[in-house]
Amino acid sequence: NISKAALQEQIKRLNAEIEQLKLEMTNPSDLPEEMSFHSVAANIPDFVCIHDLDGKIDYINPAGIKLLNYESAKELIGNSVLIFTPKETLDEIFKRKESREQGDLTQKKYEAKIITKDLKEIPVEVHSSTMKHKGTTKIILFIHDIRERVLREHTIKEQSEQFRIYFEQSPLSVFHYAKNGTILNS
Repeated sequence: NISKAALQEQIKRLNAEIEQLKLEMTNPSDLPEEMSFHSVAANIPDFVCIHDLDGKIDYINPAGIKLLNYESAKELIGNSVLIFTPKETLDEIFKRKESREQGDLTQKKYEAKIITKDLKEIPVEVHSSTMKHKGTTKIILFIHDIRERVLREHTIKEQSEQFRIYFEQSPLSVFHYAKNGTILNS
């Protein structure tokens, strides 16, 4: 038979242990090795890159190495992100850099192109965020290959244009109806 006081003491001790476990789980150094940033980023199918404000690459995941057609991260680490940036986008890059240097820490999302080692251009969607690491500002890029989406959009645009030409040049009477029966085009 446990006294009420002993039971309350046991509950108090268990609550203290729970709070300690919560603190330990919020400390990244206590996370299991398989949950470290690098091991997680290595398994992301999109291109992940971390660079400083000058564009010097600190990290690139295997998907980025593969997309850029390089053999290893060693070929890219320490180089500038300009190694995979088309020259025509340099103005935009320098504007974003200047904005970040002036304290703009907002996340950015934009479409761009990257250049592979064998000089092929790939359309991508970029999500960039700013983070602090050991007192310095770093930029983390999540880059998604959008070649398939661009191809689909191009195909839809071509098909729409072909339909428009057919519709406008047809010697037959062609009507385009809405679901309610209203004639949209004739």
